[in-house]
Amino acid sequence: MAAKKRLEPAVAYSYQRFSSPEQRKGDSIRRQAHATEAWCSRNKVRLDDKLRFVDAGVSSFRGKHRSSDKFALGYFLSLVQSGRIKSGSYLVLESLDRLSREDVDEALRLLLSLTGAGIRVVQLSPVEVEYQKPVDMTKLIMGIMEMSRGNSESKMKSERIGAAWENKRAKARASKTAVSARCPGWLRRKGESYEPIPERAAAVRRMFELSAEGFGINGIIRRLIEERHEPFGRSGRWSNSYLGHILSGRVVLGEYQPTKAKAREGGPITGYYPVIIDEKLYYRVQAGLKQRLNHSSRRKDGAAMPSGGRSRHDVNLFAGLMFHALDGDRMEYRWFTDTRQGNAYGIARYVNSLALIAQATLRSFPVKQFEQGVLSCLAEIDPIDVLPGRDRSADDVTSLSAQLNEIENQLEKIEDRLATPGEVVEVLVNAAKRLQAKRKVLADQLSEARLKASNPQGEAWGTCHTLITALESCEDREAARMRLRSAIRRVVEKMTCLFVRNGRRQIACVQFQFIGSPEVRTVFIRHRGELVNIKERTPAHTSFSTMVDGLPGKVDLNNPSHRKLVTSILTTLCEEENWQRAVEPDRPTSKERIRLRKLPYSRAYKQRARARQRG
Repeated sequence: MAAKKRLEPAVAYSYQRFSSPEQRKGDSIRRQAHATEAWCSRNKVRLDDKLRFVDAGVSSFRGKHRSSDKFALGYFLSLVQSGRIKSGSYLVLESLDRLSREDVDEALRLLLSLTGAGIRVVQLSPVEVEYQKPVDMTKLIMGIMEMSRGNSESKMKSERIGAAWENKRAKARASKTAVSARCPGWLRRKGESYEPIPERAAAVRRMFELSAEGFGINGIIRRLIEERHEPFGRSGRWSNSYLGHILSGRVVLGEYQPTKAKAREGGPITGYYPVIIDEKLYYRVQAGLKQRLNHSSRRKDGAAMPSGGRSRHDVNLFAGLMFHALDGDRMEYRWFTDTRQGNAYGIARYVNSLALIAQATLRSFPVKQFEQGVLSCLAEIDPIDVLPGRDRSADDVTSLSAQLNEIENQLEKIEDRLATPGEVVEVLVNAAKRLQAKRKVLADQLSEARLKASNPQGEAWGTCHTLITALESCEDREAARMRLRSAIRRVVEKMTCLFVRNGRRQIACVQFQFIGSPEVRTVFIRHRGELVNIKERTPAHTSFSTMVDGLPGKVDLNNPSHRKLVTSILTTLCEEENWQRAVEPDRPTSKERIRLRKLPYSRAYKQRARARQRG
């Protein structure tokens, strides 16, 4: 058996690589494969036809092809290391530059690591050479010369391409000349500039309009499909990542950011592309994206939680804003269905998220009645009472822009002085570094100020009031609720909620904190569900107000003592007798209803008793 095993031919593995995808159309693959098969046939070595290693369109100049097992060579190296490719096997290459075009020391280290693991590396061209342990010194010198040649060629090509692109980037900065036919999917090159593709540019504008109205990525995609906007991009379909890239990028403002080795090179070039989106709309969208990011749900331990903003039943107006007063937990939008007695009955309720995973006592309140109370409260609030004085965001934009321009001028002067002989270079370089750091801070502050200037709170309050008034009469209910949610997020920073319940009677205490304002508003929503028995049906009751007897003037639900006091008062109010007296004084109590139902029988009994006495 052992003798038979020794007679088995060694196994060879083919490795093919070419740098450019265009080489796939040529003769590169066929030529490398034919040469490998011919060598195996001549040397009676079995070529493994199951494992073929091909790196198509992958450069070996920087060693990327061996750095990860997602590339063919990296996968081969992992198989060698794990022992799945055994010692004594062959790795057949057209030439050593297919294996690596890195610096000679890196390429030599790779070759010796293979031979050290027992792999026989075969080069077919320009001279057929086999490298195995111990490596013959003459062959090794030939290999080093071949590696050096491959590295020199790649280095020269890299420098030439780099210089060409450097020249293109310089022309782009100087004259806005188009550097390439590659451009955003809604543009096309025309001569030395770019022009919009009308139907695609319209789709991009629609994306921004929907995002400004409060639609998320999935909602935007659904609307684009409904409105029959043809997708563009590499995938051939509307994808979340592509839409997110478009909405968050500045290309729609006409800016082009040159890069070198995937890193930014210098500042963006303005006016390079055609402007597709108005700057005010762009910053409104950025503010909305930032708000939605800030309102993403997370538990106290940092784990992600669903925000409850999406539902197939309706749009959650307060997604990400509501917190439970007792433990700071998120309040979630959930749809509950009751199928008892054969009738499906659904209702949306706000519940504390920890209760959904059995980590807290369930606290809930019906969404419809909650919205009625909250929206009525927001509609009654005078913006002057809660807005923080005059909005200075426009002044901040002007001031920060002036400071940024001053720093740019100082940096230009430093560059001019560096080119002057006799200047103290080290001092100027240190000054430039400090100015560049300050420039970055000011640029971030300017971006933030522009977001605020594009979303003035006074305008948001006006939008809120208008949408609240017209919400029920809107033809497109979903779009109206999306816009209202976006407006609310621009006004309200946080809603702290306390829910108290006693049977069918429940009260929600909601405290509003407004963006940029120390003012706080509190609303109380009282709700009793419908009462049904075999005798009668009592309709549900909902009422709301901004104050309750017995509560102090300033109530802070984040204060434990205040929270305890509010809970105690509301719990007492939910008791039937107190509820009847304070909330529904016109509705008879249970005892009164029983007395009223018994009254006709009592009268009839007395009449019969008097008749018997007379008889």
